[in-house]
Amino acid sequence: MAVVIRLSRSGKKNSPFYKVLVQDKQRHPQKSFLENLGCFYALNQQNPKDKNFTCDVARLQYWLSRGAQCSPRIKSLLEKNGIDLAGNVVKVLAETNSQPQDIA
Repeated sequence: MAVVIRLSRSGKKNSPFYKVLVQDKQRHPQKSFLENLGCFYALNQQNPKDKNFTCDVARLQYWLSRGAQCSPRIKSLLEKNGIDLAGNVVKVLAETNSQPQDIA
């Protein structure tokens, strides 16, 4: 079973948000999933201090160690939010010194 980490669209018309899901690669994005890792609010532009992307980094590390593949959009979201995917090791960049810190 090939496992992929991808986004699934939810929300109202003209007000989308996306769930970060772990799914079997051959399943429909709106159907059954293995685990919900977080969410992404695409239109959260009113208050730029609010985080519009949340993800459970420990569970992300677990699924990557199990061989799950990230979609290109998830990879770019993780990089924009300071989470580096070096191989299958997840590193969170500290906001103060921008040096990678290992997550175990």
